[in-house]
Amino acid sequence: MSRIVLAGMGALLLGAAAPAEAQKGPGVAEIGKGCPTEEIVKATIEAYIKSTWYKPADWKAYSIAAIEDFKYGEIAYGRLQMPGSQSQTCPIRVEFAYAVKKTDGTSAEEKWGAEKTYSFSVNPFDEWSFTY
Repeated sequence: MSRIVLAGMGALLLGAAAPAEAQKGPGVAEIGKGCPTEEIVKATIEAYIKSTWYKPADWKAYSIAAIEDFKYGEIAYGRLQMPGSQSQTCPIRVEFAYAVKKTDGTSAEEKWGAEKTYSFSVNPFDEWSFTY
């Protein structure tokens, strides 16, 4: 076998082992500590979708009557990143969906979160926000 094929196989094997290793090591007992509650995660996501992802001008331009019916999968917390610093973030994985209802009565479901990690942090106004 060529070195390239062997290197690729090794990378696949290491990649397959990575998720199991994520639950080991320093900080495992701290997973989820210092992070927003599930209620705050949901409220932050909903506020973001309704006011930032779809800005008020978009509602009119796209004839949006409502954004509602949010549904969430399991919320998984990761280890705090840079704990104790001003840059402390809490990695969170969650899949969610919501309905965008139009003024003509039609609606469409939008899904987010598949294979994404959201980094939640407290902004200078002591409000939770996130990036992805």
